Amino acid sequence: MAGQSEISAADNCVEDDDNIARLDTTVAPYPAVVDLQTQYGQTCFDWGRQYNHAVHGQNFLATASTTPPYWVYPVAVVGGPCNDPTQPCYTVHVQNGRYTMPSTIINQINRLKPGMWYILQAYLLVTGTNPNYTSDRMRWDCTSPNPAEHWTNVTVRYCWSDLQTILQAIAAKSNITISDPQTIGRAWGRPF
Repeated sequence: MAGQSEISAADNCVEDDDNIARLDTTVAPYPAVVDLQTQYGQTCFDWGRQYNHAVHGQNFLATASTTPPYWVYPVAVVGGPCNDPTQPCYTVHVQNGRYTMPSTIINQINRLKPGMWYILQAYLLVTGTNPNYTSDRMRWDCTSPNPAEHWTNVTVRYCWSDLQTILQAIAAKSNITISDPQTIGRAWGRPF
């Protein structure tokens, strides 16, 4: 489901900030995410997002557009410890995962076939290194020319230069059309 922020979304499929149902108090108490998507999400939004790492972001449009509750599987580029075991950044503590290498995403995109849709998302893009904070513990380093040495200490931060590498690889492929969820939904008969 699309949201206005990380804790709120518009009620009654209205795209404004009136009558917001907070995710932390109103939506979260529903018994199951599938029920929530079936009863509410699919009537307000073209797609509901689920995260399934085995799918690698590859969505078959024919299935996603015709099979309730209309799930799509995005891939998020995430931060984490670097991928070079010879560097100190390899042991940066992050709760889950390792920094997403641009080559991983590019390889997934290169495996797309006609009729597939790849959904890529990023949360918070950073450049250079973190400022010298006095109290904030957020850290990152995107300065190496080698993306295997890029790291962040929270999964929601990702190096802007690495996302640019991914976007350049996508732009270089003449057989890929770049679009947005609403346009895809309309093209495949979703109601919004």
